[in-house]
Amino acid sequence: MSSSPYKVARELIDAAHRKDPAYLARSTHAQGAAEDSSSSSDADEYAETHQDELSYADGVEAWAMKLLDSDPQTSNHLKSLSSEGGLELVRLAARCQHLERFLTPRSTFPEGKAGYLKWRRSLYHIQADRAKELLAEAGVSSDEQELVRKWVSKTDLKVGSAAAGSKGSDPGTQLLEDAAVLVFLQDQLAGFAQQHSDYTKDKVVSILAKTWKKLSPNAKEKAKGLPMNEPLKGIVAEAVAQVEEKEAAKVAAEMSDQQADSTSAATSSSSPPEASKANSSSGPYQLRPKTAAEAEALLLAAQQARRNLNNDDEDDLAPQEGPFGSRLLRSGDNYLTHNAWDHVSPPPEYQQTIDTLLAAQRETRIDEDEAATKYHADAASHWDRFYSFNEHKFFKDRAWLHLEFPELVDLTRSRAGKKRVFEIGCGAGNTIFPLLGRNENEELEVYACDYSREAVQVVKANAMYKTMNPEEDAVAGDGQGEEALAAASPPAVANDDKEADTSTITPVTRPKGHCHAFVWDLSSPSGVPSDSGITPGTLDVVVLIFVLSALHPREWSQALQNVHSLLKPGGLLLFRDYGRHDLPQLRFRKGRMLDENFYVRGDGTRVYFFTPEELLEIFRASDPPQGRLQAQEEKDKAASTTTMESAAGDQASQPHLFRTLQLAEDRRMLVNRKEKKQMYRRWMQAKFQKL
Repeated sequence: MSSSPYKVARELIDAAHRKDPAYLARSTHAQGAAEDSSSSSDADEYAETHQDELSYADGVEAWAMKLLDSDPQTSNHLKSLSSEGGLELVRLAARCQHLERFLTPRSTFPEGKAGYLKWRRSLYHIQADRAKELLAEAGVSSDEQELVRKWVSKTDLKVGSAAAGSKGSDPGTQLLEDAAVLVFLQDQLAGFAQQHSDYTKDKVVSILAKTWKKLSPNAKEKAKGLPMNEPLKGIVAEAVAQVEEKEAAKVAAEMSDQQADSTSAATSSSSPPEASKANSSSGPYQLRPKTAAEAEALLLAAQQARRNLNNDDEDDLAPQEGPFGSRLLRSGDNYLTHNAWDHVSPPPEYQQTIDTLLAAQRETRIDEDEAATKYHADAASHWDRFYSFNEHKFFKDRAWLHLEFPELVDLTRSRAGKKRVFEIGCGAGNTIFPLLGRNENEELEVYACDYSREAVQVVKANAMYKTMNPEEDAVAGDGQGEEALAAASPPAVANDDKEADTSTITPVTRPKGHCHAFVWDLSSPSGVPSDSGITPGTLDVVVLIFVLSALHPREWSQALQNVHSLLKPGGLLLFRDYGRHDLPQLRFRKGRMLDENFYVRGDGTRVYFFTPEELLEIFRASDPPQGRLQAQEEKDKAASTTTMESAAGDQASQPHLFRTLQLAEDRRMLVNRKEKKQMYRRWMQAKFQKL
């Protein structure tokens, strides 16, 4: 009688484990018959610092089964995934967690944290692909192979205490992560502490806190019952307390936000005019200040409000963290106390660093013919590959929209009436889904496009989009006959912790309003597709977030014409993109410069870095309101280089098409406190109104 595919797969996996040097060393010692002293010495050294793969597989499998014993719901769900109705797939996946890890040692990747993280991510995929190969060899079905591959690769693991074990997590992936962490805490923690005796207590606590956040509630209960020596028990307890304190603080902050409405009147009544201007909106939320002066005004207003609420006329109130965007670095402050500071411009001497880096980039500028053929001829194809590989996992949902663009939030109010918003360059939907997630306006129409067909497919595969457009049957693209999407886990949406898990029978609540996504190139001279549902001159808002920078400068003029024609008179264009000499621009190495301030990334996608003056020319917009645009150094003001000049032509002499409501720079200084490095970010943000 032939063995089942699962049994054969288990034998193949364990045969691979037995090739582990740590296992061989352990076996050699047990037999007392080392054949070669030198090779035995190497194996002994490896075995001392590594738990052998076979015993590790036994441990992960054992813990996975223990966890399922106390979680019948997850157990029944995972049983249903096997053709034989058992937990064989879980057992096999558990045994593949460190499959042939010894073949990819840490030393094969660069030193440092970045190298370590790259090594670890690579291992997940290497192990997952190898597991799939062995299961295929054993005759396990292709669907079950893919399921094990997904679990082992940790593709759908939600990291963070709020996400671990949540409905958004894949239950199989979370189960195996829980089991692996429990093996570490039970069998490896003592050895880890001994091996890294040079680590400070704070560092060990930090590592354990990050590890603890990966656990589901069920696994945390199991972990708290593990036997440990007193020193380790104390360190683990400190790490757990650190995580729980942060969780409690987060809950308190959320409650504080909910109570903000009751104190907003007191704040506004004592605010100076500058603060009122920075904080003005129709909603009960505080906007991010766009300049250091606005931030200072908000801080003063908040301090005065606290005095009023506490009936305290003294200036000795305990300092509190101000609203987002108001962490100012003042003279005498220690920049190492925080990892980021707002509204910080580089010092004058930093210009020499900029000049040196740009000069080095120019030395290896890409040949125009090569750039035209390789990067410009079919720019969308590079984004297709990007989204085909990353799907919804690369970019995070833009939870900051209400801080920067309250106009979008106003559209979602229940009595806003019929409103039409169009996001161009929607990517995976990181703007539209947070917007729809909070929408209370039945008459809101949301349109989204991208010139990457893969990106539009990702949007249409989202559970929220499917519930709003059941008639589309999740067919991505422009309706020209693309293949239907294969079943896939939905991307995270705005309120990820509240969104129903579509892998269960729980239906997703249909959001209010209307949403339609389609393929379209912003620089196309033929306008939006006829079946897009958009009529020129009817849109209330167009959103361009990190989109214009992906176009070639010669495409800007057509892009402007398209946006202008779609907006109704008085309609708004909301814009955010990269600023000149932003950190990513200066980090580009040899062979990445296409033209001045225009680059190609390693994946073939393009990016341009703007100045405020360029944006006014590109959009043919009026000068910004007084004081809204910080004065720039003469060199920065004159930075409209050959690239910009050739693209803009004589637009500056033409009539204005837009009124500039806001043109701001978001400057931030990031701090690597370990290496004492200061890094400067710069983004452009604008609001233009069609004249």
